[in-house]
Amino acid sequence: MIITSNNYNPFGQVINSEFVELPELINDVYYKKPDVKIIEENHKNWPLITPSNYNTNFVEFSKNETRIIVENLRRLRIINGEKIFFSKTNEKSNDKDIITFLLGAAIGALLIQRNITFLHANALVKNKDYSLFKYMVVLEKVLFRIHL
Repeated sequence: MIITSNNYNPFGQVINSEFVELPELINDVYYKKPDVKIIEENHKNWPLITPSNYNTNFVEFSKNETRIIVENLRRLRIINGEKIFFSKTNEKSNDKDIITFLLGAAIGALLIQRNITFLHANALVKNKDYSLFKYMVVLEKVLFRIHL
């Protein structure tokens, strides 16, 4: 584990991470009060969550809280659009394993909690022709698809 404290500024949000470095993001060298904190914490210390009809094996919801379960790897807890807690469930996993879920599903859940709608797009190129597919993403579930 890399012990460091860095501020990042993706999506117009100042994110502070004291425990995991996010090399995919540009480190914001100017100190600003963070909008979001990323904190490592043992998931066994987390309170029980009230069951919801929307829960799956991968994600659990309650008011102002989302939990993401990556079987045999990590657990993430996103609260009030302000904090992302993560917990290692497999000692063999490394920081790169968590970064994928921090920058994808966890940040997506956090933005939703902050009432920020975001779009995700993929581009495919074949024979110098391209197609752009836009998705409105809510916790990795496609709500609609537009082909341009």
